[in-house]
Amino acid sequence: GSANRVAIRGQLDQLCRDKQWKYVSGVVDLYTYAEALGRSRIVVNVPRNEINRPHRVYDSLACGCCLISLPFPMAIEEGFKDGVHFVECDQKDLPAMIEWAFEWGRYEQVAKWGYEYIKLNHTWAIRAKELRQMIYEEFGI
Repeated sequence: GSANRVAIRGQLDQLCRDKQWKYVSGVVDLYTYAEALGRSRIVVNVPRNEINRPHRVYDSLACGCCLISLPFPMAIEEGFKDGVHFVECDQKDLPAMIEWAFEWGRYEQVAKWGYEYIKLNHTWAIRAKELRQMIYEEFGI
């Protein structure tokens, strides 16, 4: 719930202050959100509830960020793999996982594979082809 999210934000804020890393969290306007994603190396995802997988998951990957997520509430799509396209961990392991990702640039490889996954599976061109196929199947046009 929201109390858990507040605790995690505090945990991340303290870690980033200790390491002198920049940290942005909470509800921000779209410009600030886009700017933060464009500068980020790592994005942390904390699902809000049991049926929510926010746009942040795909936004962060499309921006070339390494995604570290608390467990996804729902099954994730086939082919989207923990340890390859993103890293999943529990709240207690979050600070260690972030530090692990920064060691020797490990975040760069996860970010690269996540970005490639998005380019292969989730672009507007791919969605347009899917939509065209649906229209053809439904209406024969």
